[in-house]
Amino acid sequence: MGTFRSISRLIPLLCALSLCGAAAAEVDVVAPKSPRDLYAEATRYYKGDAIPRDLARAFGLYQRAAGQGHTASQIQVAQMYARGEGVQRDDARALDWYRKAADKGYALAQKAVGDFYRIGRAVAQDYAAAAGWYKKAAEQGYGGGLCMLGYLYARGWGVVPDMKKAKTLLEQGMAQDNACAQHYLAFLYRNALITLLPDTGKATELDQLAANNGDPEAQYNTGYVNELGWLTYATDKDALHWYQLSAEAGYPPAMERLAAIYANGLLKVKPDAAQAETWQKRAKEAWTLWGEPRPADPDTRRYKFMPRP
Repeated sequence: MGTFRSISRLIPLLCALSLCGAAAAEVDVVAPKSPRDLYAEATRYYKGDAIPRDLARAFGLYQRAAGQGHTASQIQVAQMYARGEGVQRDDARALDWYRKAADKGYALAQKAVGDFYRIGRAVAQDYAAAAGWYKKAAEQGYGGGLCMLGYLYARGWGVVPDMKKAKTLLEQGMAQDNACAQHYLAFLYRNALITLLPDTGKATELDQLAANNGDPEAQYNTGYVNELGWLTYATDKDALHWYQLSAEAGYPPAMERLAAIYANGLLKVKPDAAQAETWQKRAKEAWTLWGEPRPADPDTRRYKFMPRP
């Protein structure tokens, strides 16, 4: 009797094990996604590549990969926090994620950390700290780092002013076709910082290169010189084109200029109060993100050499 009971108790267990084995054979085991796979999927959602664009979902995927130490994802999370893309803007968290990548030696992140210190975003403004981060990026030959370190040497902010070093660094950046370097080299020529007299022709030529490479300030400047008719083939249409490119890239002065153009019917554009109001609102919002000093127009020598204490 005892033996029968023991066997009867084993039968359900043996059946269960048998069924479990059969079920396991039919079920595909899905391995956890690697950080690289998460990054690739996030990028498809970020760009809307063959699927509807979904910034919130992209951010979540990037964040999962970043939490596993994936550097490209850490940088992307930082950028999305900084821009408020798919998540509420948070400068402190943006800087934290940039630091994680910068501490690993990634030049793009080092340059970004330098920007935060230069502007005073999420940290107290510190030009010397900014210069230190830019130097780390520049020593790796990163164009953005070369550009901004050269810019600080030209301004004398956080470093001893040195126009020779500024010119050398900017020319090294320009050799990489870096738009930032092209643009800031233009300001050296425009303000006679490396020449006896201002060379507006050379400055305009360099700004046009930078504009074609996507630098929003240079695009604004190119629109302005077209509006003033300083170029041989300057047209109102070209001026409007460059202002629009600059504005869409997030440059507040270009947005303000478009607001004035639509409000007053300039550049052969029909007055449009609604467009003017839209651009004025966008400019107001853009200034909160831009973080740079409000510039003067190019013809008023916006880049005067005035070292800060």
